[in-house]
Amino acid sequence: MGNVPTHHLGEVSDDDCWKLFEKHVFINGARSEAYQELHAIGRDIVEKCKGVPLAVKSLAGLLRSVVDPEEWREILNSDIWELQLQGNQSNILPSLWLSYHYLPSHLKKCFVYCSIFPKDYVMNEYKKKKEIILLWMAEGLLQSGRRGKRIEDVGNEYFQDLISRSLFQPLSEDKSTILMHDLTHDLAIFVSGEFSCRLDEGDKAKFSGKTRHVSYSKTKDLESFEGLSLAKSLRTFIQSGSLDGTFSISMPQLERLLSIGGCLRALCLSNLDIIILPDSIGNLKHLRYLDLSWNDNIKEIPNTLCGLYNLQTLRLSWCGQLTRLPNDMGNLVNLRHLEIEGVPLEEMPPMMRNMKDLQTLCYFVLCKRRGSSIKELGGLRYLSGELEIRKLENVEVVEDVVEANLRDKRYLNKLVYRWSSDDAANESTRHGEVLDALQPHTNVKELRIEGYGGETFSNWVGHRSYTNMVTVCLSNCHHCCLLPPFGQLPSLQNLKIYYCRGVVRIGAEFYGDGSSNTKPFRSLKFLEFKNMSAWEEWSIPEGREDEGCFPSLESLHILDCFKIGRLPDYLPSLKILRLRKCPARFLGRFPSTSHLP
Repeated sequence: MGNVPTHHLGEVSDDDCWKLFEKHVFINGARSEAYQELHAIGRDIVEKCKGVPLAVKSLAGLLRSVVDPEEWREILNSDIWELQLQGNQSNILPSLWLSYHYLPSHLKKCFVYCSIFPKDYVMNEYKKKKEIILLWMAEGLLQSGRRGKRIEDVGNEYFQDLISRSLFQPLSEDKSTILMHDLTHDLAIFVSGEFSCRLDEGDKAKFSGKTRHVSYSKTKDLESFEGLSLAKSLRTFIQSGSLDGTFSISMPQLERLLSIGGCLRALCLSNLDIIILPDSIGNLKHLRYLDLSWNDNIKEIPNTLCGLYNLQTLRLSWCGQLTRLPNDMGNLVNLRHLEIEGVPLEEMPPMMRNMKDLQTLCYFVLCKRRGSSIKELGGLRYLSGELEIRKLENVEVVEDVVEANLRDKRYLNKLVYRWSSDDAANESTRHGEVLDALQPHTNVKELRIEGYGGETFSNWVGHRSYTNMVTVCLSNCHHCCLLPPFGQLPSLQNLKIYYCRGVVRIGAEFYGDGSSNTKPFRSLKFLEFKNMSAWEEWSIPEGREDEGCFPSLESLHILDCFKIGRLPDYLPSLKILRLRKCPARFLGRFPSTSHLP
C-alpha cells in the first residue's frame, strides 16, 4: 500500500521449474535419474513453459505415471505449442491446451461444464463439491461405476483427477482451498463456446439455439433473460455465486421459464421468493436435479412434481414454512438425494421405501397417525452421512423398528435418536426395547441420544465393537441411573452428558468391564457434564487410581452440577478445567490447568 515503485515478478528459472515439474510428475518419490530418457525430454518440455508454474504443474499432471518416452515426445513436439489465439483468448497457455487435449473424453466434458461457475469459485467446501458432482450426474457426465461403487464415488474420482492434472488448483499444501485458476477458467469458457452462458451483474445475455447451460448470479433480475426462448434445448439453468439477498419472480415469469424447459436436466430456483410452485413443474420429464432451497415463503410442493420419475436430487433445505411433502413422493424411484435441512416437516410421506437408491435424508419424523412408518427406512439401504430419527415416542410396534434395519446401513456415520415426550416415566420399558432395536452398524462415528426414557441403556451403547465412534452425546435422559461403558470405545474423543437427572453415582460401569488391558478413555480429549443435578460421586475403578483412566483428556467442563464432590486425581494431559456452580473445594486441585469460573 506504500508509495513505492511497483515490483514486477519475473519468470521462474528453468532450474526451479524443473524442480517443480519433478516433484509433481514422479510418484512414490521416484527420482528422474531412474528415467534418464524422460529426464532429457522433460527438461525440454519445461523450457517451453517459459517460467510459468501453472504451465509446469499442468503438464506434470498430464505426464504423471506415464513412463513411455514416445508419449513424452508427443507432448514435446505437439503443434499446440505454436497455436496462436486471437482476442480475449490469447492469454491461454499452450500447456493448458495440451492438458485439455490429452484429457480422457469423460474428464473433458466435466471440466468444460465447470465454465458455468464464476471465477474464484471455491470448490472444496463439502456442499459445493457435492453440488458439482450432482450436476455432473444430472447431465449424464459420469460413467457408471464398477459393481458395488456408487455413481457419486465415480464423480469424486473425476474431481480428484482434475486436481491431479492442475485443472482444479489447490492453493495450499493441505488442499483446504481448491478453485479453477483464471487462465484455466478462460480455457473452459473458450472450449464451451456458445453451449454455455454465464451471466453476472451487468452482463448482456447471448442466447442461441446452441445454448445448453446457463448460470446466473443472485443479483440478476429474470427480466434479463429475455431471449432465453431461443435456447430450445436448454439443459442447465442454475444460480451460482453469492448467496446474499433475494429477488422476486412473478408467476408469469416462472411459468414462462418452465414452458421452455422441456429438455432441462438441472434447474435451480433457489432463493427466488417463490410463494407457489406451479403444477407445470411436472412437465419437466427429463429433470434430474431440482433446487428449491431458501424459498422461505413456499408452503406446499404440488403433487405433480412426483411425476418427475428421472429426478435424482431434490433440494428443499431452509424452506421454513414447508411442513409436508407430497403424498406421492414414493413415485420418485430414482431419487438419490433429498435435502430437507431446516425444513419443519411434521411427518414423512408414505411409501418412501420405494426410493431404494436414496442416500441423503438428514432426518425422518414419526407421527402418531402413522407411527409405524419407521419401517419405511428398511428399504433405504444406501442411506449415508447423517440421519436423525425424531419423535421416537410414536413408535407403535417395536418389530417395525427392527424392520428399519439400522444395523445394516453401513454408510451412515452420524445418528441422532430423539424422543420428544416430556414425561417418559410410564414408557421406560418401551423406550428400552426401541433403543435395543435401533442398534446401528459399527461404522458409525457420531451418536446422539436425546429424551430417552429408559432406566438403563442398551448393551450396544458403548460396546467396544464400535471402534470408529469419535463423538457421543447423551441429553435429557432423565430416568437413567447408570451411564454406558464409554471407556471401552477406543476412538472416542468427545463425550458430552447433559441433563441426566437420574445419575447419582458414576463408577466402574462408566469405564468398561476391565477385560481389556488398555487404559479406559484412551483417546478422549474433551469431556463435559452439564446440569447433572443429582450427581454426587465420581469414582475411579479400584487399582486404576495411580495410572489414570483419562490419559489423553485435555479439556474437562463440569457445569451446574451442584452436588458432585471430587474430581479424578490424575489427569496428566489436562489443559482446561472449566467449573460452574460446583462445590468450592474443587478449585485449585489442578494448578496447571486454566480455571474458568
